[in-house]
Amino acid sequence: MNRKLLGLVVIVLLCAGCEPTVPDERSALTSAMADNDMSISTAAMRKMVQLYGGPGLREALKNPTGTIRGRAAHGLAFCASAQNERALLDAVSDHDEYVRNWVAYSLGQIGNSNSVRTLSELSNDASPSVRDSATRAKAVLDARLNGRPADEPDAGFASRLLAHVLGARSPVCARE
Repeated sequence: MNRKLLGLVVIVLLCAGCEPTVPDERSALTSAMADNDMSISTAAMRKMVQLYGGPGLREALKNPTGTIRGRAAHGLAFCASAQNERALLDAVSDHDEYVRNWVAYSLGQIGNSNSVRTLSELSNDASPSVRDSATRAKAVLDARLNGRPADEPDAGFASRLLAHVLGARSPVCARE
């Protein structure tokens, strides 16, 4: 591994624990999910998952702001339940392509056989990014439903190490 890459990995690993402070109150977290600073909006989504789980995210999925709906759809990827899958399936027709991207991703993570057809339909979406997200999510879902690991390209040692560290920080969904 070259020195620049090693230095970058060290910096990213050191910063992995430096998540910004966000409020605990649900409406303030919902607002923070729309922050232009990605670290704040991601931290707010993660805390929403941890403190309010599916019910909080399902409520945020109805918000008039597309960024909040998209973050809520992303957060539901950590909260597997029939209610949360249903909420994602209901959000498939959202007019915002950002939301549909995260809906597809999350259905790949928590969906069951009900989501396969929906992801197939989304892979014909007008948006190229939604089509790509749906195709990838369907592959992940198909693999998961058939007890196989998802096929992912090997991105090298640094990427695997970073994914391991960030994966260890994945939020745990509050009980429903």
